[in-house]
Amino acid sequence: MVKRYGDIYASVFLIIASIVLYISTFSIKMLTVSRIGSAFVPQLVAIGIFIFSGILLRNSLKELKHRKSLENDGAEEGGNEESQINYAGLISSVVLMIVYLLLLNSIGFLIMTTVYIVLQISILADKSEMNILKFFIIAAVSSLAVYYIFRSIFHVMLPTGILG
Repeated sequence: MVKRYGDIYASVFLIIASIVLYISTFSIKMLTVSRIGSAFVPQLVAIGIFIFSGILLRNSLKELKHRKSLENDGAEEGGNEESQINYAGLISSVVLMIVYLLLLNSIGFLIMTTVYIVLQISILADKSEMNILKFFIIAAVSSLAVYYIFRSIFHVMLPTGILG
């Protein structure tokens, strides 16, 4: 039962958390005179979380409604096909995030973020669709884009590490 409503609970929690985060950004002090202040990125993140959580909630409610209609029609035979939680993937992801944060300053944003994204996609990807070259290209392009946006547009210095 928890699995059936898990996405609904998570999306409602994240919607509430995003609203709290957005409201709390108004207490961030403006440290520069530029148009884009310290609260811009947290507000952007809060808006993104709100939008994606709303989409997740809508899709979860549609799926729940569809499942209930199948159960009422008697079309669902054989019982419960709820997926198992992948604890190995969960633990690997948490360890990977901790290692990423610990090595970010010494190795640098570009290298660590690229390695992190490749490894995280590898953990989350279906084993039949493993393509390390494609993962590396996605990771490198994403890391470079984020680095460029933060350095050139937001004027935020990211850790350069061994490249710097």
